[in-house]
Amino acid sequence: SPSLAKLMSLETATALAEKPVSRVVTVKCDRMQVKSRSLLIGDAAHAVSPSVGQGCNASLQDVQVFDQCLNRCADNWAEALPTFSTERLPDVHALRELSDYAFPRSKWMAFEFIFRLMLKKKLGRWLPRLTKPLPMEFLMEGEHPYAEILEETRGWVERVKSSINRAT
Repeated sequence: SPSLAKLMSLETATALAEKPVSRVVTVKCDRMQVKSRSLLIGDAAHAVSPSVGQGCNASLQDVQVFDQCLNRCADNWAEALPTFSTERLPDVHALRELSDYAFPRSKWMAFEFIFRLMLKKKLGRWLPRLTKPLPMEFLMEGEHPYAEILEETRGWVERVKSSINRAT
């Protein structure tokens, strides 16, 4: 397009078109401390897909939980760091799994996802058992630990995983 030609050279446009499509990378750590000196929090310990909208929330939760650990351990970092890892890892691992499997990847599951959201909007107040929340609904509330959300929505997450495995 002539209007875009003013903004970008042909060489730059060609280089951009040839770049590989980026993929979302998630991170899973087996601990969040390095010995008793360093702490990993936020994306360094649990980078997740931006589609779940929890990167900043999870990072702030890390700080809050670590502050609580420091208080309980009387500011003893050598004790607080492994305590933090032990306490925080279940939620961090759950968030990663939710990030990877909260959204449907198949056409039929996408249809079901939309249908369930519409059904809940129309009938949720009267038939709450029929309209069990999807992971994203829990995540948007922001009131539940990630491990609890994963447990509550395990059926959906397993179905998404299964649909991915069948497609590959």
